[in-house]
Amino acid sequence: MKIYNFFISNLLVGLYFLNPINKRKKDLILEIIIFSFNRPLQLESLLQSLNSNLDGNVKINILYRTDNKTHNLYEKLKREFINNRNLNFVYQDESFKISLFKLIKKLSDKYYTKKEILFFVDDQILFRKIKLCSIKKLFKIAPITTLRIGINTKRSFNLNKKQSIKDYTYSITKDLLTWQPLFKEDDISYVFSFDSSTIPLKLFSKFSRYLYYKGPNTLESAMNYGGFTFKILRLKISSFVKQCAINFVITKVQKETNNRGDFLEIMELNKLFKNNWKLKIDINEIDKFDSPHTDIGYLFEKKEI
Repeated sequence: MKIYNFFISNLLVGLYFLNPINKRKKDLILEIIIFSFNRPLQLESLLQSLNSNLDGNVKINILYRTDNKTHNLYEKLKREFINNRNLNFVYQDESFKISLFKLIKKLSDKYYTKKEILFFVDDQILFRKIKLCSIKKLFKIAPITTLRIGINTKRSFNLNKKQSIKDYTYSITKDLLTWQPLFKEDDISYVFSFDSSTIPLKLFSKFSRYLYYKGPNTLESAMNYGGFTFKILRLKISSFVKQCAINFVITKVQKETNNRGDFLEIMELNKLFKNNWKLKIDINEIDKFDSPHTDIGYLFEKKEI
C-alpha cells in the first residue's frame, strides 16, 4: 500500500498544482475541519480557543467518534456550544473513510473550488488572535499555510531533534513568513498536516477518495508522500512570523502511529471534564514554546458554575 499511496499522492499533487485553473483565487472561503476521538476536555479547549482568537465568521466541522464511556460527555460538550451556529458536529457512525466522504460531499457546494480547509486535531489550542483577512494574506503568498510554525520554532518535540527556519530559504514580509520545504525529516518540511494547516478542498477531496487509509493519522501519512512532488515543484509554505497554535502532548487515543510522550490516562481527563474542570493554556509559558508540540504550558482550572 505504501507504493500505491506514494504513486497516487504524487500524481494528485502534480495534477493539482500544475493546472493553472487551480491557482489560488482572491475570493477564497475558509472552513475548518476538526478530527476528534474520545477527548471532550481537549476538544472543548480547542473550540473555546477558536471562538476567542479567530476573528471571522468561519464554519467549524467536527468529525468525531467515541466509545461507550465518552459518548455522553460529547453530548454534554455539544450542549455547551448549542448557541454557536458555526459549529457542525458530525458523528462518525461508519468507517472514517465513508464518514469523511459524506462530510466532504456536504462541503462541496457551488463554492467548492474556492474553499480552503484549515484542519485541527482535538489536542491543539489556538493561542494568538488571528484575523481572517490576515489568513487570506497568507493564502496569496503560498499554496499551503500553517499556524503551527514560526520563527520561534527551534526543535521538534515529536522527533526529539533541533530544527529551524533559518536552515531554509525563507522570507519575511511584515508579519508573514514563507519558506521552501526541503527533503528532510522535520516539522518545517512536513507539507500536508492536520495540525492547524490548510489544504485546498479540491485537492483534499482527491486525497480522501483515492488514497488508502484507515483513520486521520494514516491519511495524513499517505498524503505526505505527495510532499515529494510539492518539493520538486519548489512550492512554498506560509505562516505567521509567530507560531499561533500548538499541540499539547497529554493523552494518546489512537493506535495508527507511535507518538513520543508521557501520557495521562484518558479516563482521568474525562473525569475532569465530567466534574467541570477545563484545560487552559498557561500564558506565562507561551514565550517558551519552540516546537509545534509540547508537554508543558497547560493547566487545569475548575469552571465557575
